[in-house]
Amino acid sequence: MNKGITLPLLHITFPYLVQHITVPVSIHLDHGTSVLSCKKAIDACFTSVMLDASLKRIDTNIDMTNEVIEYARKKRVIVESEIGSIGKHDASD
Repeated sequence: MNKGITLPLLHITFPYLVQHITVPVSIHLDHGTSVLSCKKAIDACFTSVMLDASLKRIDTNIDMTNEVIEYARKKRVIVESEIGSIGKHDASD
């Protein structure tokens, strides 16, 4: 997300836009790094969020993901979660 645009600003802007736009719009938070950032995005009318807790232990990641899912479910928001990495290799490969 652009560092010049804050979630509080989006929290004010998106609900207005949602009421006045005449075409379907989807707003996605990509690689939110905490449960709180995902909840704030959901409260700001994002239609989907991606929690990236891939650096956490798998059990912590699952717990965080479930917390976001429970919160998002009430507002019919789609949740995606990352559980590791793809294609990591060292320079000798």
